[in-house]
Amino acid sequence: MEEMIHNEAEISEETDAVVLALGAWLKAWDAKAAIINPRKIAQMKRCFELLQSQLAAPDVSLSYHLHEPYKSTGSIILEADKFIFDQPELLRDACALASNAELYPLINGKLRIAFAFDGLTVPIE
Repeated sequence: MEEMIHNEAEISEETDAVVLALGAWLKAWDAKAAIINPRKIAQMKRCFELLQSQLAAPDVSLSYHLHEPYKSTGSIILEADKFIFDQPELLRDACALASNAELYPLINGKLRIAFAFDGLTVPIE
């Protein structure tokens, strides 16, 4: 039977070790040579176009970020005081193109919708 961790210091050490090991693995993985995945780039572009077509209000901020925080990831960020979608099915379609979509409030009172895209690059093995 495995030995149980009994105190908070041991738990903290174990957690730190796992986080550091994961960080080292991600750094090594991100350093590998990679090629662009055109299908995923096209999905991100299509998602941006769908969102752009729906957001004509001047107070809506729409931006995209390629290869951040890792070269294989990207995101599209929407920020506004409120979102009004005349065609909600287009928002559904934009969400379906992303790897993940989240809606959350910001401390400045605005709302943010973040669309994450994984697999923009593929490591060469």
